[in-house]
Amino acid sequence: MASPSPPQTPQNTPSTMVLTPEVLGNEIVTLYVGPKRKQFTVHKKLLCDRCEFFSKAFRGNFQEAEKGEMYLPDDNPGAFSSLVDYLYRGVLPKAKDDYHAALLLELYIIAEKLCLSSLMDKACDAVHSYSSLAGKLVTAKLIAHIYSRTHGGSKLRKFCASQVAYYLATTRTGNFDYFGGLEDCPDFFMDVFRWHVEHGKKINMFKESKIMAMEDMFGPCEFHTHGDKEECFLEGTK
Repeated sequence: MASPSPPQTPQNTPSTMVLTPEVLGNEIVTLYVGPKRKQFTVHKKLLCDRCEFFSKAFRGNFQEAEKGEMYLPDDNPGAFSSLVDYLYRGVLPKAKDDYHAALLLELYIIAEKLCLSSLMDKACDAVHSYSSLAGKLVTAKLIAHIYSRTHGGSKLRKFCASQVAYYLATTRTGNFDYFGGLEDCPDFFMDVFRWHVEHGKKINMFKESKIMAMEDMFGPCEFHTHGDKEECFLEGTK
């Protein structure tokens, strides 16, 4: 993380269900994650009930269902371990330092691929809170990685671009060395420009009032994936 001025889920979520034998089932599947094929053994029923992606693979007419195995060579094993922990216990790693913040970004990428919207929102919020408290931007290297692994409408892209746009708009002199490594990422610069055009007036208004946090301008759900009429996971924390 670089330093600036501070600035779906299945019907039953992991944290709301007790891990009874009925929830876990008695079948086990094996997942091999990352280029070195780190092995994870997971209860098939729990995995499929909580993620439609895996349900289609292990309960459909695919070789994964026949063999009880799946290979995920592009995913980060550390982040996948956090995913398994989340599916079983409903907890995320704490964003207590740069390493864990980066791990949560990798977890978001996996959750986006699996269409686990509540997990995406929770991971993004954790990174957002850490970034604001620590006064750090997502690094250029991580941004390039995020843009290579996410789709054009990703809220994680929006978060990264808005961070940088906000930083540039609220500091007198930006650290332009920060952009090294993003030369081959034109979509990022377009997103930063778009964000500034759409929200520049609001940023200036809050800058003058000395309120220097994006969540104060846009509310807690700006980078969430749920619709306006869909319930946010934050409703259950009030």
